[in-house]
Amino acid sequence: MDNSKLLKARSRLVSQHPFLAVLALRMGSIPDSSKAAAMSTDGYDFFYNEEWVAQATTEDVQFAMASCALHAGLLHTTRRGTRDQELWDKACDYAANSILKDCGYAMHKDSLYDPKYVGLSADQIYTMLAPPPQPGDNQNQGQGQGNQDQQQDQDQKQKPADGHGKDFSGCRDSQTADRHQDQQGQGQ
Repeated sequence: MDNSKLLKARSRLVSQHPFLAVLALRMGSIPDSSKAAAMSTDGYDFFYNEEWVAQATTEDVQFAMASCALHAGLLHTTRRGTRDQELWDKACDYAANSILKDCGYAMHKDSLYDPKYVGLSADQIYTMLAPPPQPGDNQNQGQGQGNQDQQQDQDQKQKPADGHGKDFSGCRDSQTADRHQDQQGQGQ
């Protein structure tokens, strides 16, 4: 694949957003068309869908790269802990995209963005997205209509406010970051 679009996006990042560029320049670029996301990160590298990069505008590639760099800088890939990965990824996308919009980026049509999350951390957003714990959640009780209603409520809360956000960019590969963290811990 011709990497000129990736290089051009990094160059634009350097000139327009030096802080994000410092983060991005430390990361490798790895083609990975097996992922549904256009671009994702494990906090150490960019993983990009070659087909998407070939069809995307340089602005979209730059936005996705900036988003991934911000996820790495905010340690989104290493702070998940025991939280639900899909919900954590959405919260991280909302948080990062709010910052990028403040930096002047236009939101890609598939980006998760909602003005109600502006100024909030991924942790705060996750709390807002996660369904509240119900009495007996840790027990095998109440398998009736109540749980179906709770699942429907949870499904509704997880939908993006603008109808977009299906796998554009983000910290979709948290397990790899967990592996890096485990390796660092074993080396100490």
